[in-house]
Amino acid sequence: MMIRTTDLLALAQAALKFAQAAREVTQHKEQLTEAYYEWRSANGKWGIHIARDDENWNAMMVATDGEYRELQNAKGRKRRAEKKLLALAGEAEAVE
Repeated sequence: MMIRTTDLLALAQAALKFAQAAREVTQHKEQLTEAYYEWRSANGKWGIHIARDDENWNAMMVATDGEYRELQNAKGRKRRAEKKLLALAGEAEAVE
């Protein structure tokens, strides 16, 4: 049995959506890293180790909360896109 054109189209669209989601994760990681650097620069915290739950850590986390949430949301979109892509690929493989 052959894969239907509509199934191939859905698979291609899912692959594109996954690729876009993966790119967004990378972009948001870079934005979060930049936000950390900006916070360190603005607060004179270069060259010191900031341990988790230290007051500096907590202040940096509060200041970069928006960027962190954006990264977490992007990771969720990537996971969902990957799950859908794998499901469609599995269905297409079962047809052959």
